[in-house]
Amino acid sequence: MKTVKCLYQICLGCLLIGAATLQISDAATVTYTCNNFLPQFQRCDQFVSQWAEKTGNRVKVREKLWITDDELSFIQQILTTHNPEPDILMVDVIWTELLANYLVDLNTYIPPSKRNLFFKKILINNTDSKGRLVTVPLFSSVGMLFFREDLLEKYDRSVPKTWEELTDTAAYIVEREKEVNPDLVGFVWQGRPYEGLTCVALEWIDSFGGGTIIDNRGNITVNNPLAVQALLTAKAWIGKISPPQVLDYAEYESRMVFQEGNAVFMRHWPFVWRPANSDDCPVKGKIGTAPIPKGGGNGKHSGTLGGWNLAVSKYSAHPQEAVDLCLFMSSPKIQFHRAVVSGQAPTVETLYQKKQLLSNQPFLKDMPKWVNHSVDRPSKIM
Repeated sequence: MKTVKCLYQICLGCLLIGAATLQISDAATVTYTCNNFLPQFQRCDQFVSQWAEKTGNRVKVREKLWITDDELSFIQQILTTHNPEPDILMVDVIWTELLANYLVDLNTYIPPSKRNLFFKKILINNTDSKGRLVTVPLFSSVGMLFFREDLLEKYDRSVPKTWEELTDTAAYIVEREKEVNPDLVGFVWQGRPYEGLTCVALEWIDSFGGGTIIDNRGNITVNNPLAVQALLTAKAWIGKISPPQVLDYAEYESRMVFQEGNAVFMRHWPFVWRPANSDDCPVKGKIGTAPIPKGGGNGKHSGTLGGWNLAVSKYSAHPQEAVDLCLFMSSPKIQFHRAVVSGQAPTVETLYQKKQLLSNQPFLKDMPKWVNHSVDRPSKIM
């Protein structure tokens, strides 16, 4: 009898061990590409760990490269070799068509009820020319104008609505502030030859009514008088209201000049509001925001659509779990928390009705309009 009881206990133990082993093996390990955006405020892996705890799966976090062009090269190398890792890629809004053939079609995984939470314009951007939704909107961005509200008030100047007004106001204030701040310049932007300059130049051209460089049928349209006028207007800024060094400025350099109190105006992305209003920033509480100026009275406000998305590699061994993590990271709850803490503009339109979000970043009340009227880069024209 003792022998039977002993055998029973051994078999029961084996079954328990087997069940535990089965539970562990059933748990998927998903590799997630993460950009620790403004890590002084928040790290994205804290959200990833919430999903892992909720689902029982595991996540390996790979930190994204900061240089956009370098990251694209890395992703292309990974996908063209059919590497199963990373499962989830963090991709720029302009990579949709370029990478689509290597990504999972999310239409088969995400029901319309969840898709409809996002801005329609962003979903269109994230859908390739064959109708495949290949990326989940993580956070949005639109080119916008930042300005020194205190300096405009000091010299009784209005927020510029046109590039001509900006040029005049910038020169006027810099001239009168020379003795107070000899380092002050009128206008900073992203002039280095990289994707940031493409965004800036597209805003100039479109604001004058000069088109979008290439139309939606693939015709090159940039050679027109209004586009020429836009570029000549910008050229005239160099050495006058914009320092010559602006031609080597990317996002970081232009932001630092403005945050240190050495620029009247700056073209940048919405996330700047958060660091520019941090406790140790000299311009805290002194800045305002506005849409990109028009190109003259007949022009229009035109901010380039930016932002980052999440995509699932077609070679992932765990596509269902990877899509679930993408949806968790882009859910209204996580987007709201990320927007309040890190200043990343949500891609869920209804979040812009939240009072806490608007009190934290009042300019966001205008973001839905700016997103819906933003200009797309011609990246789908291959």
